[in-house]
Amino acid sequence: MKTTLAVLTAAACWLAAASAQAGAPCITYCTVYETHYQPQEIICYRTVYDTHYRNVVVTRYQPVYETHTVQQPYRTARTVWHTVQQQVTRVHYEPVYDTVHQVQHYVTYQPVTNFRTVYEDHGHWASQCVASCWGCCFSPVWVPHVVAKQVPYLTYVPQTHTRTVPVQVCRYVPRPVTHTVNVPVCRVVYEDHARTVPVTTCKLVPYQTTTQVPYTVARQVPYKSVTYVPVTVPRQVPVVVPPICAPAFCW
Repeated sequence: MKTTLAVLTAAACWLAAASAQAGAPCITYCTVYETHYQPQEIICYRTVYDTHYRNVVVTRYQPVYETHTVQQPYRTARTVWHTVQQQVTRVHYEPVYDTVHQVQHYVTYQPVTNFRTVYEDHGHWASQCVASCWGCCFSPVWVPHVVAKQVPYLTYVPQTHTRTVPVQVCRYVPRPVTHTVNVPVCRVVYEDHARTVPVTTCKLVPYQTTTQVPYTVARQVPYKSVTYVPVTVPRQVPVVVPPICAPAFCW
């Protein structure tokens, strides 16, 4: 930044001297601005946390156990058996036989004579002359004679009949019978008793104790720091301008 400002200032001076008289050189002064950085000491603060302790009285409780005896009631049960007589009625079934008439169907087979035609062969043997190389030769030949004949045969035809027959049936008649029986009966008898049992009780006894409780305190601590501040400083720089033809003025 310092170099750029000097160049711009020199260029401005050169343009100003460009109008100087051509015959004689001109010395002019140009202002050059330079930037410098100066160290500056400043004071800053940072936060510091300190831990402190304070005494606090705290109430605590301590359990204390005590044992003592108490009378505890309880009940027991026992079973008592005894016999009672009860009238019991039971039903007996007695068989009773009766005779009833039932209609019964039965089948009989009646013989029937029928005839069928049978064919019989009542033929006979006869001699027949058969011609050969040696003359006539007789040979036996069967001559059939079929005769039809009626032959009887027997068949059985079923016939259904109805009849009434006596049948013996059995039925059971209920008859109540009452008699006395011994029945065992159970009952429960309760008895109250008392017994001594130990009982442990707990009570809380308060006591005080001192404990340290931490707490935090914040404080600001100063410290020095160095920073650089930019400062612009002007200075005069001589510039020799060569002679030019046009009239000009020296600055």
